[in-house]
Amino acid sequence: MNNPLFNADFINEIRYDKSCNYGINGRSNHALHIVTRDKNYKTENQNFNFIFSTENDLEIYYRQYYSIIPNLLTYATAIIDKLIFSFIENDQSINRKILKDFRRTLAMVFSLEYTAKGERKDNPFFDMIKGLLTLECPNCNYSASVEQADCELFLQTELFLCPKCLNNILDDDSIKVIGKLFVKS
Repeated sequence: MNNPLFNADFINEIRYDKSCNYGINGRSNHALHIVTRDKNYKTENQNFNFIFSTENDLEIYYRQYYSIIPNLLTYATAIIDKLIFSFIENDQSINRKILKDFRRTLAMVFSLEYTAKGERKDNPFFDMIKGLLTLECPNCNYSASVEQADCELFLQTELFLCPKCLNNILDDDSIKVIGKLFVKS
């Protein structure tokens, strides 16, 4: 994968590495087995996995699960897209791939925007986008710098709306601009 958000070693670590305390291997083995003896996630003496968990334990489990699984699912969809797009190479499929990669990147950035308690924190990524990404409206020729709200709308609808005429400003030229800035081939 060429997406800088996906590091194969990190994906392998959070999925398969038994010694990774923030990965899912230990938790999933606790969920599958009432007692585990592996030194990395051994069941405590006189206890059973998940049987006597407190509310605090469950919150930790949920937080860990929901911070790891989106990464794995996003990585899996990126691989599936890479395989599918390797069979269909034309201008339309290349543009579609760029939009999917950019949308996936935005999804990862938005997922990192929240603290463990669900509070939103400032994200300098969107200041960078505003400085780098300007799209010209093919309808009214207005040059619009892309802001965080535009990225949120794109994530939900795959549209970038011109602030002047409210038409979708995504055309072949603007997709190429996005591709040059944010998507490695």
